[in-house]
Amino acid sequence: MPRATFAFGAPSSHTMAVIYAWWGREEYYVDGRLLERRWSPSLSGKRHFLIGGHSVRIELFQGQGQYFTRVFVDDKLHVEELFPRTKERFERWKRVFSRMCLVTLGLLAALIALSVSGLLPR
Repeated sequence: MPRATFAFGAPSSHTMAVIYAWWGREEYYVDGRLLERRWSPSLSGKRHFLIGGHSVRIELFQGQGQYFTRVFVDDKLHVEELFPRTKERFERWKRVFSRMCLVTLGLLAALIALSVSGLLPR
């Protein structure tokens, strides 16, 4: 279950915790108090919050071979990657999956070649 915290405001007057749990549950805490809890089936989207005069936007995206979770405070990039370990795991899985696809395609091509050449019994 990914969990991250970050501070913002002048000078670091607020702390926000973000928790993404299984099955799309999201929790957002500010200064230790629950700000919002929601369930979202989407793996992508933007969450907007107005906290102490600051605009906080959290962007998350997973798909098309990409994963990122960025935080913007007052429309300026504040945290480049909120969940770096999750991104690492996603990148590692993406590499393993692409290798598995290449191996599978290679085996399929070899079986087709053997079948067409008549070396594989029918």
